[in-house]
Amino acid sequence: MKDGLKTLGVLQAMQCHADLFKSDMCNIPAPLTANMMESLFEPKMSVDGSSRRVVENRVCTWWLDMLLDSEGL
Repeated sequence: MKDGLKTLGVLQAMQCHADLFKSDMCNIPAPLTANMMESLFEPKMSVDGSSRRVVENRVCTWWLDMLLDSEGL
């Protein structure tokens, strides 16, 4: 691959300006955010007004709080 890149002077340009080519040549994953994690899950909630729904709402609140707290780490 290096020989092919040397043909038109691309290898030298890449070496001189590595920061410009990094995003094209390297996979740099985006950091996982609380919003991204939240969008991955959709809770199946019980009927509104039921005692189970009250507990489910509390758990969802704790889950979102934990996501936001862990994002700052």
